[in-house]
Amino acid sequence: MPLRLRLAVSGVHPLLLLASALLAFEELPAAEIAVFLPLQGNRAAAGIELRAAYEAAVNRIEERGERLPILSFFDSSLDSASLADAIDRIADSDVHAIVGGFPSSAALVIAHHADSRGVPFLVDCASADAITAAPRRYVFRLAPPTSLENDALIRWMREVVGMERRIALVADSLLEKRAFGKWNGDLDDYWEGAADRLLFRSGESDFKEIIHSLQHQKPAVVVLLGGVGDAARLLRQARDADWTPYAFVVGSSSMANPRFIAAAEGAARFVVGPAIWSPKANRPGNPEFVSAYQTLTGEAPGVRAAFAYTGLLVMQSAILRAKENSREALRESLSSTSATGIIGAVKFENFGGYYQQNRPAGLALQVVDGDWEAIWPLDEASSDDTYPAPEWGERRSPSGVRFPYRILLIASAIGMTAALYYSLRRRERENNDDSA
Repeated sequence: MPLRLRLAVSGVHPLLLLASALLAFEELPAAEIAVFLPLQGNRAAAGIELRAAYEAAVNRIEERGERLPILSFFDSSLDSASLADAIDRIADSDVHAIVGGFPSSAALVIAHHADSRGVPFLVDCASADAITAAPRRYVFRLAPPTSLENDALIRWMREVVGMERRIALVADSLLEKRAFGKWNGDLDDYWEGAADRLLFRSGESDFKEIIHSLQHQKPAVVVLLGGVGDAARLLRQARDADWTPYAFVVGSSSMANPRFIAAAEGAARFVVGPAIWSPKANRPGNPEFVSAYQTLTGEAPGVRAAFAYTGLLVMQSAILRAKENSREALRESLSSTSATGIIGAVKFENFGGYYQQNRPAGLALQVVDGDWEAIWPLDEASSDDTYPAPEWGERRSPSGVRFPYRILLIASAIGMTAALYYSLRRRERENNDDSA
């Protein structure tokens, strides 16, 4: 059944009502959910992505034969005062809950006002630590705080690399405090080996000194922290210098993307990076979601879309499980959520200074044959990992054919030696014939 969109007018901002033509159970009232996403400005493209994810979730709810909620879409790119006014109007209406809130700046404003007015708010993909760093009774979050995005990568490094190994952190000097600060905490908690720290300037064109230092220090792993262009350029120059550690690692999920692979021009193979979701991960419902999203948009979904899709399904489940038709009952239902889906386990807990925060397991990815594949945890992997990474001359070509350059050189040398030997023997026989 196609979804019908119609434009309504709010006192704050025009909003879109997304409604099903029929409800599965006419005797039950439709639960209204306000969805905040960017509809204008420089984040409007993200809003289109999120909108498609919510539509995919509604289609999934309909496929399951469940009662469909009415979704009211509000613009999260409004200024703080307009957002606060929107929450007040929502609180005075029959809307039961709020979902979304991207970007983080909007989520923080919505969280404060929704909590003060007693409206359950499920943050799906906004990741600023501050959103759940304060105890708020009505605020829940699916996406991990930024500081926890590397969890799976760190576990892969501990289990596969070995926590006693030497590593090197190579960071953009402009990001030094933030990049090193995040990784320093991870290393203090989980690492036993030495950790060297090297800096470069954003836009650096020559990484020879840094590569020379790495050759001297001999770290097992080099973690790259900075922009995609800088990291890709360092990799290309490391290839030119014919030096590689056991693994190059990109140190943030924002770097583990197709642009990085393209910019590295073949040097990104076997690079490892963190992710909080991947279309390749072996998780329940993941192939169906990817297919449904691609059918709607013609494109592969990103991380934000995965969390938006999950957010609406989690809210729908909480609505169906609520003991009564009230915001307080819905809050209690959300707090008891325990589910597994495309982002892994979903459960809202208090831990590490965060409140009612989900802790997705996350993933470690590796570039395999020109794409990011999930390699950790093993039960969610789409590909085996390769560690240590092969030397540059032994790596696969972009087409996937392995070129064993060292073996070819040895074979060539043997062939030339054999040819010289037989040439000398032939001349010797000819000389003997002449003598006879």
